[in-house]
Amino acid sequence: MDIKRVQNEIDLLKGQIIEAWPTGTYKASDLKVQVKPGTQRLDVKRFMQAYPATSNPTLYKVTPDAQAARRTLGELALEPLMKHDKGTTAIAVSAQPVEKPTPYIAADGGDVVAAD
Repeated sequence: MDIKRVQNEIDLLKGQIIEAWPTGTYKASDLKVQVKPGTQRLDVKRFMQAYPATSNPTLYKVTPDAQAARRTLGELALEPLMKHDKGTTAIAVSAQPVEKPTPYIAADGGDVVAAD
């Protein structure tokens, strides 16, 4: 099996899941599928246009101070200025109890037989 081809197929499936399902955890047969939101960060260029340093010096360090902006302006004011990364998925196989294999011992003649 070509690893790159399989990885591309996995990435395609993950993309389809992200587009079709909201954030949350889902069960699919023996799989646990988690859809996670992408990270958010301040779009510095848009922030600087909306809140110039000359009018809002307390919101700036060398670059916009996202913490101060959140405290001063609130999340709603910053939402249109946020960059959103692509969401992610995580898929895990549910743990199934594994039966212990039957121990084997060598008989005198060298044959391998199951121990009782």
